[in-house]
Amino acid sequence: MYSELRVALILLAAAAALASGWFALSAVSASLAVLREGRPSQATPSDAVVQQPDAGSATAPQYPNRAKRARPSGFLYVWIWPATLTLLAMLCCAALIGVFSVGGGGDEAAIAEGRWSFSPQPPPAEGGILLHSPASEVKAPLFWSLLGLAAFCVGVFGPNMEPFSRLWALLAGVAFMLITGLLAWNNATLRVHADSTGLRSSSAIGWRQVRWDLVKSMELREITPTTYHLGGDQLAFPGSTTKSFVFSDADGRTLLHMSTKMQPKEDVRRFFDLVRERTGLFPFLHNVEIPDL
Repeated sequence: MYSELRVALILLAAAAALASGWFALSAVSASLAVLREGRPSQATPSDAVVQQPDAGSATAPQYPNRAKRARPSGFLYVWIWPATLTLLAMLCCAALIGVFSVGGGGDEAAIAEGRWSFSPQPPPAEGGILLHSPASEVKAPLFWSLLGLAAFCVGVFGPNMEPFSRLWALLAGVAFMLITGLLAWNNATLRVHADSTGLRSSSAIGWRQVRWDLVKSMELREITPTTYHLGGDQLAFPGSTTKSFVFSDADGRTLLHMSTKMQPKEDVRRFFDLVRERTGLFPFLHNVEIPDL
């Protein structure tokens, strides 16, 4: 993991934990003040048993069940907001601990088994073939991040919004922008390197080294979701099919995958010639259909 990304995630998680903790404390203190004042909660007259006064009496109607119904509903109304903010603060603290725990040191077992590692990667071997992802795979997540920006703007500028609705709009917008931003950064820094020792996939988030003796299968995986029906038949939605090259071990565990649009194109053929030379494998087509839910 890039040190800049790790520092940014730590600062972001710390800021989110402090902000949500401060809001949680404010909500708890406000709820305690409401309970100390003994402010009654409103009850719906239609849910209560109404005792009508006698004709000609000036006595107001009485609702005997109002206090019984108002007590639990008032308790939930007072404490659901502090409980939500407290849970959010705990999640932010857990995220902060998780970011601290990764990316700091080496993981020799993960590296030896070809698993993903967040430790600083060593420099690649001299020579070899280097591929990178195309610009289209960087622009697509940035385009979809506009949905998160729209949700964030609704939470900030939306009129007549309840606190819960405003908070969830803000959280959903920030989370969506963060996820799509990390995906765009990952695609922008993605590199696949092949040399005499094996394959290496690296990005801003992490890296993995795959030895040639671990690679036992190479497939062109085509994922086709079936999203609508026509005359009872399942058909793929136009433009939804995705393709990628997948390298697996003897147990079928995915070791490395990469897009079919890797660049530069003149080095892609040399890349697969080297794979065939080292492993004797040719890519075979594997079509995966996702049924319509």
